[in-house]
Amino acid sequence: MTPEPTSNIRFLAPIPPQFSQHQAEQAASELFGLEGTFKQLNSERDQNFRIQTDNGDYVFKISNAKEDPTAIDFQTQSLLHIARSDPSLPIPQVILTRDNHPQAFMTSADGTQHLVRVLSYLPGTILTEVPRNRALFKNVGAVIAQSGVALRGFFHAAAGYDLLWDLRHLVKLRPLTIYIEDTALRQAIERDLDYTLEHIFPRLAGLRSQIIHNDGNTHNIIVSPDNPTKVAGLVDFGDMMHAPLIFDLAVSAGSMTLDSDDPVETLCDVAAGYDSVCALENDEVNLLSHLAVGRITQELLIAAKRQADDPDAPAYVVDDQAAYRKALDQLLSLGHQHIRGRLRDACQFPTDCPTGVAVPGAKEDDIKPLLKRRQASLGKTLELAYDQPFHVVRGEGVWLYDADGRRHLDVYNNVPHVGHCHPHVVKAVSRQLATLNTNTRYLFDNVVSYAERLTATMPDGLDSCIFVNSGSEANDAAMRISRTLTGNQGAIILEDAYHGITESIDELSPAAYPGPEAPEIAARVRTLEAPNMYRGRFADNPENAARLYAESADSAIQSLAESGHGTAAFMVDSSFSSNGILSVLPGYLPAVAEKVRAAGGLIIADEVQIGFGRSGSHLWGFEAQDIIPDIVTLGKPVANGIALGVVVTTTDIREQFGTQIDFFSTFGGNPVACAAAHAVLDVVEQEGLRENAKDTGDYIRAELSRLAEQCPVIGDVRGQGLFCGVEIVRDKASKEPAADIADTIRNRLRENRVLVGREGRAGNIIKVRPPLAFRREHAEQLIKTFADVLKTLE
Repeated sequence: MTPEPTSNIRFLAPIPPQFSQHQAEQAASELFGLEGTFKQLNSERDQNFRIQTDNGDYVFKISNAKEDPTAIDFQTQSLLHIARSDPSLPIPQVILTRDNHPQAFMTSADGTQHLVRVLSYLPGTILTEVPRNRALFKNVGAVIAQSGVALRGFFHAAAGYDLLWDLRHLVKLRPLTIYIEDTALRQAIERDLDYTLEHIFPRLAGLRSQIIHNDGNTHNIIVSPDNPTKVAGLVDFGDMMHAPLIFDLAVSAGSMTLDSDDPVETLCDVAAGYDSVCALENDEVNLLSHLAVGRITQELLIAAKRQADDPDAPAYVVDDQAAYRKALDQLLSLGHQHIRGRLRDACQFPTDCPTGVAVPGAKEDDIKPLLKRRQASLGKTLELAYDQPFHVVRGEGVWLYDADGRRHLDVYNNVPHVGHCHPHVVKAVSRQLATLNTNTRYLFDNVVSYAERLTATMPDGLDSCIFVNSGSEANDAAMRISRTLTGNQGAIILEDAYHGITESIDELSPAAYPGPEAPEIAARVRTLEAPNMYRGRFADNPENAARLYAESADSAIQSLAESGHGTAAFMVDSSFSSNGILSVLPGYLPAVAEKVRAAGGLIIADEVQIGFGRSGSHLWGFEAQDIIPDIVTLGKPVANGIALGVVVTTTDIREQFGTQIDFFSTFGGNPVACAAAHAVLDVVEQEGLRENAKDTGDYIRAELSRLAEQCPVIGDVRGQGLFCGVEIVRDKASKEPAADIADTIRNRLRENRVLVGREGRAGNIIKVRPPLAFRREHAEQLIKTFADVLKTLE
């Protein structure tokens, strides 16, 4: 970026008015009726006097003749606006003239007219003259934020006038780095400026903008004489402008770092104080370090230029240069990535979330310290995906970002059903959390409206809900209902099933215990042979396979009856995920359901993985299997990752259960979770995600099948919608499961920034289960990367 010249910047070398004290005294008396003791104050381009009177103290302000009168009116009207919108904000009050005007004029000896005003004087000590403390810095940030809030909705014709202290003028100030004598510091400043101008400034257009104070520096903050941590005043509204709101914080935070032993800590304190009053947005906190450093650079460059032009420049122009240089040197040495992380932590944002733009000097993330802490606090046996653990810090749509800002295609995660951090879901959750969050023993609307909306998507009869916090809890409640209503204890599941982690559901989840150490199946549980049409017993008999596989339910039911347990329920994951993501023949589940119901049991459809349109053909997986269950259980994606589980059943079942057991979950169905759940349904409907699941899923399976024709280790490709399984085998003839090859493929995909999972009894099924926002262009990337990885196996 070629810097613009500095010649067109206003007031680069300002000359304040030169009235005598006597002339000021005479004008104050004649125009405002004020008399008292006068003392001249420092000012960059105006002339100011403090007036001490018996009725209080005031500031008599004589404006620079070159100042646009409209700009002066801008300042005056802003003060009047703030006084109306937030009388508690400690700012100067506008004093009217004898004839009730906010301003007047006085004429210099050469006939030039200068606009004059009087403001109330705020007692206290300028911040530069008091000991710095962290509580004070936080209060500075809070007052700056308070001024921004007070100025919301205010506008003035002069809000866009050209001003030297506009941070955006850094592009014009870039040539002034020649005045920085320290070569190393100059080069560091130039590198940082160039990065800021090229990468940061283009992003300003997307930030909140309004009229701001724009000059909350150490000279314009008044500290209470009675409390060294309290801000007693914010003065000097002469640099107000319409700009990105974050500029206000950047200007003040940057200024507060002067003479600080830990400038990053100071930035964090000011930012935390600001955030406590006016919540920062994610992009704002991410850009803050660049803008605060930019402000310090701006101060240094202008001061250096003025001193070069006038070696006898006033002390206030040059005194802070050493402090500016020290602060810049420390901040630039630490780097923006480090500063951004600390700022995010101070303002209670999640771990540093890079934007995808490479930061100069960013290094490969070192996961060892975090891994060590994780093992110490969460245990060494807690599983991590991939041989090289993935340190994730941010999600957006179908992408996950690591700590170095590199994005990875998420082809595995069904929890963010409509995409990571979908803005519609985020907005719904944020607004509800700011309004109400309580339990369902109070009457509120959105849990009722969500139950009505959810059951309207189900077959007739499934019209009553029980809200819990997870899929495991939903399955636990479903089995409890079944056992209570039928009087039986026995459960039927598929072999290698997985339904959750509660104690009663753990016995229905043999897939949680792979390997030779797996416990025996519980006495009241029976398993059915999975209807596997790739390697199962009846794979070569497709005409009769559905009936033949279903017949294993007969022996299970009989065994439970003989043991005295009876059949309470058949619970089935409609995606057949832990069984290897099977493509099940039509007729299988209806046949099993008929047998179970004849034995007095209920049918529970576990929709935790396949529900909400993932199958592509239907909103619910059981619909694709042509059955209507007695109970449906939902979890994981129901609220896009906000903890919520739902049991949907008939009114009759719900009422029978409710008369026998007072079932209640404190957090189940809370307003925040229901707001998220409503938003998920909105997005599924409005963005056509079920239809997308079908189209994109069909494309993925077709392309994977094409790869299978060329690759000997892909034995089978199967699934439905955006839920695909790729079975990896030693060779196609033997169909021997090859878990080691599957694991190699999974890890090499991760190295190429594509994330998939592994499934199945032998762990040899590549699991493709992305968010439903996964479109054709993402699928193309998946297929290309998959093909590239397969070539590395040759």
